[in-house]
Amino acid sequence: MMANPKHSIESETLPDFTNRTFNFAPPYRSDQPHLFRSFGDTLKDVTDGYFNANLNPVISALFVAGNPRNDPMIGKTFLTVEKKQKDGWEIVRTDNDYDTRFYWQYKHPLLGMSEARIEWHVDSSVKPGIYRLGYFGHSRASFSK
Repeated sequence: MMANPKHSIESETLPDFTNRTFNFAPPYRSDQPHLFRSFGDTLKDVTDGYFNANLNPVISALFVAGNPRNDPMIGKTFLTVEKKQKDGWEIVRTDNDYDTRFYWQYKHPLLGMSEARIEWHVDSSVKPGIYRLGYFGHSRASFSK
C-alpha cells in the first residue's frame, strides 16, 4: 500500500503514430489462391473429436492465405479461437494471446501461393465446450499498389 496514492509522474497522452509507420521491407509479388480454392479456404481442418486439456494438445488448421504484409492488422487480429455459446460464438483468444501461434509460408513461391497455419496450445485452464479457429487476412491482386 502506498503512503501517498497520488501519481508521482504526471504526463500527457502520447501521440498515436500507427498511421505514419514506415516499411523498409523489399517489395513482394501478388498473391494467388491454390488451384480450385479461394483465399481463406481450409486446407487442413481441425481433427474432429474430443481433446483432453490436461494433456495440453495443440489444435491446428491450415488455410489458403495471402501475404500477411498486405495488411499488418494493427489493432486487429490474424486469428481467433471462438467458443460456441447459446446465442452465437464468443472470441476467447486472438493472436495477442500467449497460447496461439500464426505461421505463414509460401507454398509455391514462384506462383505466389501461400498458406497460414494457426495453432492453439490448449492448457488445463480451458473450459469444456465447442471451439473453432478463424483466420483473417488480405490478398494482393496482380498489378495493384
